[in-house]
Amino acid sequence: MALDIFNDAWSGNWGFVPFSETQFLHMAKEMKPIMFRDGFQLGFIDGQPASFIWMIPDVNALVEGFEGRLLPFNWARLLYRLKARQVDRGRVPLMGLKREFHKGRRGVALTTEICSRAFDAGQAQGYKQCELSWILEGNRSMSAICDMVGADLYKTYRMVEADL
Repeated sequence: MALDIFNDAWSGNWGFVPFSETQFLHMAKEMKPIMFRDGFQLGFIDGQPASFIWMIPDVNALVEGFEGRLLPFNWARLLYRLKARQVDRGRVPLMGLKREFHKGRRGVALTTEICSRAFDAGQAQGYKQCELSWILEGNRSMSAICDMVGADLYKTYRMVEADL
């Protein structure tokens, strides 16, 4: 369900390459050790899956000093830190709403609802913050949701095209 929603939701974005089922399942399997209950939320409109959000612990603070390497021993240090330290920040790497609902109130309301449920689940995990990354500048609906929850824009990425 989430695969279909994601591929549909992101299909109009520049440079988008859809996930295959194999890729999506592999990613889910790899991320399973850090996932937490209720960090993944599905939203339905008229009984059909229409939206999802996936929140995970933000492990960036836990990999400090690794210099980008997990091998040979940093993987063990990371596992220890995951168990020994309380992660106080969440991250939303994937989220989507089917395109047919992008311009309607029901889609925005549903996305707001599942975000709220995921944020509540994050707070229950001890998260004090959550990063919502890769929100396109032109995505007014998502920007409005970020404004409603008091999110701060702290980084902007831009892609520029030029003939060489």
